[in-house]
Amino acid sequence: MAGCVGSGLRDGSPAPVIAEVFEGLESLPDAHRLMESDTHLGKIVVRV
Repeated sequence: MAGCVGSGLRDGSPAPVIAEVFEGLESLPDAHRLMESDTHLGKIVVRV
């Protein structure tokens, strides 16, 4: 198992799970609400 994980990290194959992408700083309150809700699975991304 550790060998599989190590090789995946070396070649960059594991990609992060993205829960939602928000556009612009004006969407920060919505992104923060999602984070506080604890209902997401993955990363919350805010593009600026």
